[in-house]
Amino acid sequence: MNHLSLFCLLLFLVACKKIPSNSNPISETPNANSVSYETDIHKRYPRLWVEIALIKKDDVTIEYDPNLKNPGQGRGKNKLAISPSILTNTNLNENDLMIILWHEYGHVLDARTDPDRSQLSNFDRNTLAEHIAFRYSVEVAINYAKSKKDFSPLAEVITNLEAREKNGSLKDPHTIAIKQLLQEPFWQTAKEQVKNK
Repeated sequence: MNHLSLFCLLLFLVACKKIPSNSNPISETPNANSVSYETDIHKRYPRLWVEIALIKKDDVTIEYDPNLKNPGQGRGKNKLAISPSILTNTNLNENDLMIILWHEYGHVLDARTDPDRSQLSNFDRNTLAEHIAFRYSVEVAINYAKSKKDFSPLAEVITNLEAREKNGSLKDPHTIAIKQLLQEPFWQTAKEQVKNK
């Protein structure tokens, strides 16, 4: 067998491995397209659905990426991704999902400012980006509480971030960003708002 034939055979074998053996979705997860995911979200999570619709109106495409290792990811100025696994994770409630969405949208909004962070180390760049996204999610939760009289997302984000601050690794930019955020005066204001609701 010559080199060209061997190369073609290898290409064929790789291509065969990538063809899924069963194109039907697993029963508890929505279908692998955004319409099916969003139909499921619309039925199960009405408040999340409203927030998704608002973000999409701001020229943001929302992808449902089954290969995403994190719950979500900002992808530039007009796109964010959500891992479909969070939609069926019984440890996450609708408030958690809203906070994840707001956090990732915070990354999109940050990207739109075209920040020049070339002078920062990679760790410091990531920490600053996470700080901005976390702060945005808390600010939205504060405004949501004021406008909707629904304090549950704000209470959830406070609980979650305080737990992550306490248990997170100092090698993780997320933990450092949260530690910085919790020192800001607005954090105490957010906590008071929940306490005095």
